Amino acid sequence: MQSSLRVWSRHRSVLALALACFASGAVEGAAADSPARPESAGSSPSTGDIRDAEHRVILLFRTSGDDETIAHLRFELEAGGFRILELRAQPDVEAQTLSAAAEAEHAAAAVRVDAARGRAELWVRDNRGSIEETFTAGSDASRDHVLALRVAETLRARGLLLPPSPSPPPAEPKPQARRPAAAPSAAPPDARELSPPTARFSLELGPGLLLSPGGLEPLAAIELGVRLEYRRLWSVYAFGTVPLSRQSVEAAEGEAVTSSSVAAGLFEVEWLDSAFGGVRSGLGAGLTITTMSGRGASGFRGEDDTVLAFSPLASTSFHVDLGPRLRLRTGLAGGYTVPEVRVAFGTREVVSWGRPFVLTSLVLEASPL
Repeated sequence: MQSSLRVWSRHRSVLALALACFASGAVEGAAADSPARPESAGSSPSTGDIRDAEHRVILLFRTSGDDETIAHLRFELEAGGFRILELRAQPDVEAQTLSAAAEAEHAAAAVRVDAARGRAELWVRDNRGSIEETFTAGSDASRDHVLALRVAETLRARGLLLPPSPSPPPAEPKPQARRPAAAPSAAPPDARELSPPTARFSLELGPGLLLSPGGLEPLAAIELGVRLEYRRLWSVYAFGTVPLSRQSVEAAEGEAVTSSSVAAGLFEVEWLDSAFGGVRSGLGAGLTITTMSGRGASGFRGEDDTVLAFSPLASTSFHVDLGPRLRLRTGLAGGYTVPEVRVAFGTREVVSWGRPFVLTSLVLEASPL
């Protein structure tokens, strides 16, 4: 009986040792099979930094006549690595503010040039709120370059024309749990660059006055015209006058009633361009149309007649910009009729017209397109 107990005691010791080894191996195996826990991720970098690649967009809100300033500005912007987005102002959104246009396109900054007034507007996105500034330049020939340089320097001061933030060096890989790959961000739309218009079409209307030595009084008229202008440098102008009254000449032989009008075309060059307007001069030719109606006294017979005369013309005018589509012009055009227009009673010449004649007018130029 005592012998049997010793055998069981030895067997129990061996069994306990085996169970301990098995438990130790199971614990080590479980520790080896368990995946390493990922380290806690730090806070993600701010996505509102205007130097991030997805925010490096500058909007150029294009207007009429800003070609030279925008060309200088694009040269300054190329060094900053920004994507330039150009939008042309349309009639239905012309009243849209610069900040609204920039917010709609998710731009970091926006620029709009008012070439007629010699100024530029700048809108910049800032973490503390947007900033708007307006720059002006003198009336000298280099104002386009000055405006572009002032806008570029302000963008540099705001940190927008600095090189893109360098990518940090790759960190030493650490064991971590695998995560699903993030979907790539959608690429921004291509820049919608629209070719700026180089021509301007205008309708013109205003009062005028026709004058000529030879015995007739000044004749009130309305001037009507159309103008095709190219790059605000030269233009072709076709116009006509409509008389508002008739002139009467009386003598012993009877009475004559006359009226004159002009239809002509001019080629003009704008040789002075300023922030508020400009001066044009040109040459052309046309026709003068003079109608005459006579009523003879006793012993004389009245006759009606219409006289057409060729007329070379020279003109000069000054215009003021009232807005992007409206100008007010005052001008002087002089001509010389070939042949001279004469009013005769019998064999006696009473009055003449057209050697020379002058048309002075105050006209409103409106560009509907």
